Amino acid sequence: MATEIGVGMVGLGWMGQVHTRGYRRLLDHYPGCALTPRLVIAAEAVEDRARESAGRLGYESWTTDWGEVVEHPE
Repeated sequence: MATEIGVGMVGLGWMGQVHTRGYRRLLDHYPGCALTPRLVIAAEAVEDRARESAGRLGYESWTTDWGEVVEHPE
């Protein structure tokens, strides 16, 4: 049985998007992996970019404060 692991991303530029897509495809590449990633929260400095990118990439929430990602309980 897979264990869910919460993912928080700081920065949703090119590399943040690449990492996010990697998390979403984890089980495609490693079907026996014991972890299932859950996209919990993402941070981006510009509010409009944070909202748009987090929504498009599938994060449950977004913020403009990277500290909220680091301190998030999930």
